[in-house]
Amino acid sequence: MAAAREQTATSSSSSSSTGRFRFSVADPAVFSPDIVMLVEEILLRVMDHVDEHVPSVYDWLFLPSLEWPSRQPLDAQLEQPRVPPDAYLAETCTGLRDLYTMGALECSEGEP
Repeated sequence: MAAAREQTATSSSSSSSTGRFRFSVADPAVFSPDIVMLVEEILLRVMDHVDEHVPSVYDWLFLPSLEWPSRQPLDAQLEQPRVPPDAYLAETCTGLRDLYTMGALECSEGEP
């Protein structure tokens, strides 16, 4: 955890264009590959559970469509997103896990 604090301190010295500072949870200088794989496994299990038991989460918040921007929270600049995800994602992804494995699921603080 000392390495995590050091990286956080280093990254705080440089300003982000969005006003946010990111800490990579997959940083090999901070976490061992075993820890990264364990956390990824837990995350995928949670996504599978949500996809199976609460599919409305994907349908309402993440399903790519023309209405998608209007259902999103404000971004870091307090603006409503205007551009929906690529349309092909609606055809190829059926849930959160699919979006995540396609690299199309953005995760950040304070957002789904």
